[in-house]
Amino acid sequence: MNLSYDHLDVQDAYQAELDNFIEGGKKRILKNQEFCGLSFQDFNTFWFAEYKQVNKEGECADGLSKTNCDMLKVAEKPGEKFDIESLSKSEIADFNYLFNMYKASFVDALDDFLKVHNRHRVIQGFQLYLENKQAA
Repeated sequence: MNLSYDHLDVQDAYQAELDNFIEGGKKRILKNQEFCGLSFQDFNTFWFAEYKQVNKEGECADGLSKTNCDMLKVAEKPGEKFDIESLSKSEIADFNYLFNMYKASFVDALDDFLKVHNRHRVIQGFQLYLENKQAA
């Protein structure tokens, strides 16, 4: 099968636009906005349940949640309102260190959630996006 360079350019342009669409979707989900019928709650469920079972990296989800609880001092002072200014620089540094440690797993899970687990929905949303773009 011979593919012309023009055909490859069209494929590359399509893939680049799809990648940009997905990157925009990641930002929407992380801002708690819907993307292709998917929500942050859907992703959160995936990360804690399915991602843990399939990829054995759910410990990162558990660890990040524990870090958040520690940061908010939920276990120590239940019912007390969280005040960021009450944290010491070392507590903030510890949180940043742990968050950055778990960040890669979080981003990988978000990629899997959109590009693998919900690929069909994202492609449908992308096709609709392209149709609306051409109609405008």
